[in-house]
Amino acid sequence: MLCDVAKNLAFEGRFGTDVFGNVSGFPHAYYWQPPLYPLIMAGVYRVAGFGMLQTRIPGLIFGAMAIFLLMLLIYRLTGDMSSAFVAGSILLIDPVFIQTSRAGRMDTLAIMLILLGLYMLIVKKREFVSGVFIGLAGITHPIVIEVFLAIVLLIFIKEGFVKTVRFISGTFIPLIPWIIYILIHPDYFSSQFLMHGIYHIKAGFFSSILGELKRYIHAYRYAPLIPLIYLMVIITALKNPLKYLSYIILFSIPLIFNTFLMVKGMGYYTLYPELGCLLLTGFVVKEWNRKIIKKVVLPVLILTGLFTMGSRLYITISQWHERDYTLIFSELKDIIKLGDYVWGPGEAWYGVIEAGGRLQITGDIDPERHRVVIVNPWAYDIEDVYIPPEYRFVRRIGSAIQYPRLYLILNPENRMYLMDVYTRSRDGV
Repeated sequence: MLCDVAKNLAFEGRFGTDVFGNVSGFPHAYYWQPPLYPLIMAGVYRVAGFGMLQTRIPGLIFGAMAIFLLMLLIYRLTGDMSSAFVAGSILLIDPVFIQTSRAGRMDTLAIMLILLGLYMLIVKKREFVSGVFIGLAGITHPIVIEVFLAIVLLIFIKEGFVKTVRFISGTFIPLIPWIIYILIHPDYFSSQFLMHGIYHIKAGFFSSILGELKRYIHAYRYAPLIPLIYLMVIITALKNPLKYLSYIILFSIPLIFNTFLMVKGMGYYTLYPELGCLLLTGFVVKEWNRKIIKKVVLPVLILTGLFTMGSRLYITISQWHERDYTLIFSELKDIIKLGDYVWGPGEAWYGVIEAGGRLQITGDIDPERHRVVIVNPWAYDIEDVYIPPEYRFVRRIGSAIQYPRLYLILNPENRMYLMDVYTRSRDGV
């Protein structure tokens, strides 16, 4: 769904999206998210064509490069391959990282660019170049501002004012083209990006702390041993905070930012404090007794990896056609006509696009605009969906997907791929 603008740019030459309807200039100019990832995906679609693999593979590539850069950075700083391997393995099997890597989102690109920026800063001592990479990450995902603030504080404390200014100057270089683009339609930028940002901000104190705790519990509900490793690392580091100050800053500032400013229940925000924690892990693990690593850490990583990576591979192999929207597309192509505007959930995006239609996911259902309506009867917000009487039920498409037996105690069935289709009565099927 987030790649709709990339598809439109690649094949229609317009940097706009249809998924939010004909409001706030969305079909004509896109400011909902920073532009770097859609521009890259437009190039991918232009070269390789549009498809589910083309949508997902770039995120997997960026994720693999992020893991490599993390291991390289830790190895160059510690000289210890075991520490680099442990940190890289944790990121590899992290369920949040796995999910965003396969979802066609911008997070893995942002993380890769952040790690490039940290490498240039910490290893190469190139503050300006580091700033350029962090700036590129910033025009990939706006949440990178929390990492930017952490790095600014880190450089100021460790290196002083001049090098801090040099870093900040570098971050502005990638922002210049985006600022120019913003000045073309400042009203669209305000109604799209700024309103989107306001929606994601939620201040508070005790409720925010509790909400952030719930976020981590939910994120690691299938891999609770990963937070336990981080807890051990943090406890070890706090015994000598001055020694690990740089990485405590890189971990704590994004965590505080997320806790007290960001809305709960959405986003992949846990990944950004985790980067600092992973670097901290690399340094702390080097000092742990090798017996602890072999008898505790490695078994934990293997067990967690079998659950997160192993179950994901099983799901991918056994449920490939159900999860790549083949069933949805095969049924929608007999209902949707070329050029149809369809109202429906984001999960239907690929099937609608492949069938020749355009999907809108927000706003009211309009019988004059939307010939086809798709709803997920089990969605959390289904009670807010009003289907006008001009529509008639056609049929249920897709299928409910059974999770592996290991998941049955938590959530036995995923019904997000099971949808109801309606068409305007006057049009028939």
